Amino acid sequence: MLPSGVDYVVFDFAVNAGVRRAIKCLQKAVGAEADGVIGSITQALIGQSDPMDLVGHFTEEKIAFYKSLNNPHFEKGWLARADTVEANAEKMVQTT
Repeated sequence: MLPSGVDYVVFDFAVNAGVRRAIKCLQKAVGAEADGVIGSITQALIGQSDPMDLVGHFTEEKIAFYKSLNNPHFEKGWLARADTVEANAEKMVQTT
């Protein structure tokens, strides 16, 4: 189970980019090997992370992925969505 707010950013990205890509992004955000499988090491690192920091690190990874696609037609919308999702996730973290 992911912390409130973190679950939201991961879910949103999974809908947009696929579950495996979202997990890899989460793993990069916590410093785990990005293999696309949430195992005990990834779970432990998530548990040790501050949820607010994790939302921010995850969003940075997500933005890096979007920019790596080099798709100017959709990039502006993707980045706007990333900002909105991050702001909503931060509110979720603050209310828990």
